[in-house]
Amino acid sequence: MKKQQKGLPAQAGQALLLVLLAMAVLATMALSVVSRSISEVSVTTREEESLRAFSAAEAGVEEGLITGTPQEVATATTPIPISRDLEVTAPSGTSVVSSFNAGVERYPLNLQAYIYPFELLSGQAASVSFVTRDEDGDILPCGGSAPCFGGNSLTLCWGDPDNTSQTPAVVANIIFRDGSGNFGTASTGFDPDSTRRGVVGFGGAPPNNFNAPTGGSCPITEQSYSYTTNIDFAGLGITGTPVLMRVAMFYNDTEPHIFGISTTSNLPVQGRRVSSEGVAGEVTRQIDAFLLNPEMPFIFDAALYSSGDIAK
Repeated sequence: MKKQQKGLPAQAGQALLLVLLAMAVLATMALSVVSRSISEVSVTTREEESLRAFSAAEAGVEEGLITGTPQEVATATTPIPISRDLEVTAPSGTSVVSSFNAGVERYPLNLQAYIYPFELLSGQAASVSFVTRDEDGDILPCGGSAPCFGGNSLTLCWGDPDNTSQTPAVVANIIFRDGSGNFGTASTGFDPDSTRRGVVGFGGAPPNNFNAPTGGSCPITEQSYSYTTNIDFAGLGITGTPVLMRVAMFYNDTEPHIFGISTTSNLPVQGRRVSSEGVAGEVTRQIDAFLLNPEMPFIFDAALYSSGDIAK
């Protein structure tokens, strides 16, 4: 009589173990696919929200640039608020909402410290207005709601202390109108590099005969600068009313630099600044934009240095 063997045969146990391993592998693969799909959906959703938030911030900038007249912006003591919800109908028929919150303010807010908001490369120039302009860029008579700069000197600060591979020089061209209504110009240049200032033959070129910076720290506390100098209008022969100053950068072909103006008398408003924040879902995007007074065409700087007339 044969005895019945208890338990499962060894082959059956091995088969069960293989089945369990296979199920574990399949479950891991399934979870990995699901997790990756969820991550991709989340990333795609965030990218879409980021684009919508950025577009909403751009819409806030566009709205801010056309809000109010220059005089309204100039006299506002706090930023003019702008906000709006932007509703878009998605292909599925659902409603997707983004929004922006923006503020428009005069620039500079502190009229005794003008930080030019863009960097300049060698040969590029920017304007600082000493008189008030209207919406078309025309000069308004001084007085009342059209203030003019009443000082007789200013401090010019330039050079980014974080960029030291190229030492920039600056030239300031000041256009003024004398008591007879005639326009005149006065120019002065400053170069921190003593070799370029006074050694013949540097780089195959004669010395530029620029002035050395007067030194000292820049009074503008919102921004750090490498160099500073004082410009005295009377010392340059400026009489009457200063109208405009063109600040040009030199010797920094590959490394852009910054400049700013500090005064003890108020400057006219130089333009407007719009700070706009766009929101879509859980994403926010911030944009700052500047609308400055109209710039002179590039040929204007060539005319300042020309010994004869320029016809165009």
